[in-house]
Formats: sequence, C-alpha cells, structure tokens
Amino acid sequence: MKKPIIGIVGRPIVSESGRQMVATYLEVCEVITAFGGIPLQISLSNINTLTKEDQENIIRIIQLCDGILLQGGSDFYDYDIFVAQKAHELDLPTLGICLGMQTMACAFHGELGRIKYHQSLKKYVHQIDINPQSQLFKILSKQQLMVNSRHQEVVLNTDLYVCARSEDGSIEAVEDTNKKFYLGVQWHPESMISYDLDARKLIETFINCCRH
Repeated sequence: MKKPIIGIVGRPIVSESGRQMVATYLEVCEVITAFGGIPLQISLSNINTLTKEDQENIIRIIQLCDGILLQGGSDFYDYDIFVAQKAHELDLPTLGICLGMQTMACAFHGELGRIKYHQSLKKYVHQIDINPQSQLFKILSKQQLMVNSRHQEVVLNTDLYVCARSEDGSIEAVEDTNKKFYLGVQWHPESMISYDLDARKLIETFINCCRH
C-alpha cells in the first residue's frame, strides 16, 4: 500500500538559547506515521512578503506531497496562506488543525476574533454540532461531538463552508465540499488519538484520501 507524503507547514519558533527555528510538533509526525503516512516539513527562510521565487519554491515542495497538514500554533504568515490557497487550487487533500483551520478560513476572506485564552489539558472540553450536509458529517456519521480545546482566537466568518459550531455559536470546522478533502477543525484530533475513535476516523480518512 502506498505511503503518502504529508507536507506539514513548519512553525517558526525561538529556542531557549534564542536561536530562530522552524518546527513541527512531534505529536503530529507520530500520528501521520501511525496511520501510514510519511511526514515532510515544509520550511522557508522567508515567511512574510513572499517573493516570486519564494512562491515557486513552495509550489515545488508541495508538488512533492500527496497531502498537506496545516498544524496548530500561535500565528500564521504569508507562506501559510499561500500553501493553503495553492493546495486548494491543486485539489491536494488538506487538513487544518486549530491555527491551521484559521489559516484556511482567512485564506478565503476570513476574519478572526480574540477570545479569552483557552488552554486545557482535559480530554474533552465542550460539544460541537455538525451540519448533516457536510463532509465532516459523512466522515464521522454523527451530528454531536465532544472535543478538546486550546486556542486564543476564533474564526468570525469565511467564504469556506462552516460545517460545525460550538454550543455558543463559535465556528469549529470549515470545509470545501467541492474538493477531495479540504477540511479544517478548531480542536486537536492529533491529541485525542489514544482515546477517541472519532479523532482516529478523521485522521485515517485524511491519510487514506492522500493515497489516491
């Protein structure tokens, strides 16, 4: 069985010694590997105000990939937006997680709003309601889902299809049903794999879609 290459958009961080780095969460790599994929970090030295050469380099990298994962983090940059838009244009299976979902939403005329910082280590934090007409519903076959939650911003609006909301009306998932797999979720399924079947089903469906 083909092992799909999953391009993970690297997150810029600063090490304890003050050195600038580009990183991928080990947990994300482990989940991709566990479900039969090959993680590949997408990195650039320039993350804002992309030149034409920068854009060409990104395109060359993502053309090596069978799918794209936009991981969580604190801030997204021009290159995150460009990857999200180019993956959509190429109909490359794409999964956005937390900040990754926000990136996808903003890549299509979305807007973010601040909330009181929410960081929880609980297995489940709140319930979401899934639109039964959505691809997310087709994957999970349920309208209600309990999720974890650790984010400081929410999507206020986007041109993408809003397929799930939390109990207070906040956007929890967005997608484009006209694509093979273009789905972003506000929660962290990669952290729920060991105890939640729905998280496993979501990741497994994404990886399998990347095989074709």
